[in-house]
Amino acid sequence: VYTYLRLIVDHHGTAQLQALRQKEVDFCISLLRERFMECLMIGRDLVRLLQNVARIPEFELLWKDIIHNPQALSPQFTGILQLLQSRTSRKFLACRLTPDMETKLLFMTSRVRFGQQKRYQDWFQRQYLSTPDSQSLRCDLIRYICGVVHPSNEVLSSDILPRWAIIGWLLTTCTSNVAASNAKLALFYDWLFFSPDKDSIMNIEPAILVMHHSMKPHPAITATLLDFMCRIIPNFYPPLEGHVRQGVFSSLNHIVEKRVLACKKYWLYLRLLGICLLGS
Repeated sequence: VYTYLRLIVDHHGTAQLQALRQKEVDFCISLLRERFMECLMIGRDLVRLLQNVARIPEFELLWKDIIHNPQALSPQFTGILQLLQSRTSRKFLACRLTPDMETKLLFMTSRVRFGQQKRYQDWFQRQYLSTPDSQSLRCDLIRYICGVVHPSNEVLSSDILPRWAIIGWLLTTCTSNVAASNAKLALFYDWLFFSPDKDSIMNIEPAILVMHHSMKPHPAITATLLDFMCRIIPNFYPPLEGHVRQGVFSSLNHIVEKRVLACKKYWLYLRLLGICLLGS
C-alpha cells in the first residue's frame, strides 16, 4: 500500500499510465477498506501519502470516512489522531528507494568527508534526480534520511558528511513549488506529533541543523523553513492545531534537552518557540 500510494502520484499523462493508475487506485482502496487495521501499521506516513492523492474521487470518499466516520473502516480505529501519533517503521520509509540509491546514500553518510561531497552529489543527481518525474523522489529521500539513516556517535563526532548537509542539498534541487513543499513537510513531519516516549531525537535533529547551519551561507533556506513552520502549525489540519503546536513544542524541548545545538545558539530555538506558543 505504501509503495502504490506513492506510485499513483507519478502515474499520469498517457492513457496507458492512466489505466495503470486506476488499477492501483482500486487495489489500494480495496486493501484500505477491507484491511484498514493492517494498513494502520504504516503509521503517520500513511496520512502524508493519502494527502497526496486526496483529490482522486475514491480517496476523497475514503478521507470522508477517516475524518467523519472512522469506525466504518474498523471498530478499533478511533480517528486520524490515532494514525498521526504512530511512528512509521523504517521498513516502510526504505521501500521507496532502490538498493542502489540506498547504497549510495549510506556511503555518503558513512564514508564521504564533509567538503568533498560535491562529485558524489552531482553523480546522484544525474542518475536519479534529473527528470521531471523525479521531483517527487525528494520527499522519499528526506524521509529515509531522517527515519532510517541514524549514524553512530562516532560518525556524528567525525568529519563525515552529516545528514543535514545532504538534506539541505536535496532542498536546493527542488524545481517545482509542489516538490519543495512536500520536501519540507517530509523534513518536519515527525515534529508535528512528536512524543519523546515514542519518537527518536534522530528523526527531528536534521531539520533544526539544516536551519542552523544554513543561517550564514544560505539564509534563504533558513527563512523558508521557518516560514513553512509558521504555516504548517495552523494549517496542517486545523482541528488538531493544538496537537501540532504541542508536537513542535515537544520537539524543541527535546532538542534542547539532548543539546543538539550549542547553548549560545538558542536564538533559533527561541524563535521557533515563539511560533509554537504564540503563533506568527
